[in-house]
Amino acid sequence: MGSDATERSVWLCGMMGSGKSRVGARLAERLDWEWVDTDSQIERETGSTVADLFAAEGEAAFREREHRVLCSLPLQRTVVSFGGGAVLLEQNRALLKGRGRWFWLDADAETLAARLQNKHDRPLLPADSTSRLARIRELIDERSRFYLEADHRILTDNRMIDEICDEILKLMREPASPNL
Repeated sequence: MGSDATERSVWLCGMMGSGKSRVGARLAERLDWEWVDTDSQIERETGSTVADLFAAEGEAAFREREHRVLCSLPLQRTVVSFGGGAVLLEQNRALLKGRGRWFWLDADAETLAARLQNKHDRPLLPADSTSRLARIRELIDERSRFYLEADHRILTDNRMIDEICDEILKLMREPASPNL
């Protein structure tokens, strides 16, 4: 991309099902940068799934692991997809500010529920679809105020991955704005 400012890491947050992993992998490919999915990195380091870690250690311990991974990541030429709940920790939000461009990938609850309907490895979601949609709405209510601290909000409903990447790439070329 060119200058130091445009080569600073890109941080992707949002609810589960918002597209962080798919968009992150594609964006890194298009930029020819490294891509890190923090959940996958934690799973590699521990030899356990996120769901198993939640069950064995609880969410607070998982969030601490997540924080350590976020602290260890490069500040240049890396696209980072991190867990939707990472923003709950103030230390994570403070860490993200000024470390690159922070993008919130947003989608409505119905879109998220549809994308997650066949995913049964999400520790914070119940199995039944009615309860699942209600829980997604609760999580959105709990987290949205923190997602609003991101530099940019990208709507992902009814959009193709490359279309989302195009928008991110365009925003990366523009001067950083304070927040949404």
